[in-house]
Amino acid sequence: MRIPLEINGISGSLDVEPAGWFRPARLLFNGQLAPKGPKRSQYLIAGEDGINRLVQLKQVFIDPVPKVLLDGEVIQLVEPLSIFQWIWSALPIILIFFGGAIGGGIGGAAFWINTRIFRSEMSITEQYILVGLLSAIAVTVYLILGVLLTQVIFG
Repeated sequence: MRIPLEINGISGSLDVEPAGWFRPARLLFNGQLAPKGPKRSQYLIAGEDGINRLVQLKQVFIDPVPKVLLDGEVIQLVEPLSIFQWIWSALPIILIFFGGAIGGGIGGAAFWINTRIFRSEMSITEQYILVGLLSAIAVTVYLILGVLLTQVIFG
């Protein structure tokens, strides 16, 4: 998924690619990775006036879509997730209270995936159904792992 970024005074197309499974968000200029800036997640884009503009992508908690800073000013790419979407995504985190590190790991992974589902191009109904299903799967995996570990440890 690419999110178009409109900046006055820049000729060419700018797109932001949200964070992937194993890579941070990145900026594309005319379909190619934009020239790197002086720091991590910073890019230098040449303006029509010949002056380089500093574009920085700032990660927002666990949301795959970053905030964009253009010369220090914030540009909002998409609407932030609603509080209800954050709560619905974070339901698997409850496993940490029942399962310690194992529950926290499974719950954290499900939370991370859930936020990506809410940023997908599916319909809202499909997103909520899939997030609910994934949360139920996380609980099921935790219970199965708990039974298996109990069997291994206590024979």
